[in-house]
Amino acid sequence: VSPTVTALNGKYYDTTTGKPVEFTDEIKQNEQMVQKSLKYSDQVVNGDLLRFYTPEGFTPVDRSKYNYNHRDKNKTK
Repeated sequence: VSPTVTALNGKYYDTTTGKPVEFTDEIKQNEQMVQKSLKYSDQVVNGDLLRFYTPEGFTPVDRSKYNYNHRDKNKTK
């Protein structure tokens, strides 16, 4: 939730000591911010944002023609 508070299974703990802490408005705000950030992160990771990029004259890339798993051995570092 924050650098000082850790959440686990709906309970909140002091990150340093591991002792339970009382749920506060500050923790609630931090938790909401974290959930929102994770939601956006999931959308970026799991979504194909380029499908929305369609400027005039744009030719979509055929992703099946590219493999980034192997380096070109002819190129130097």
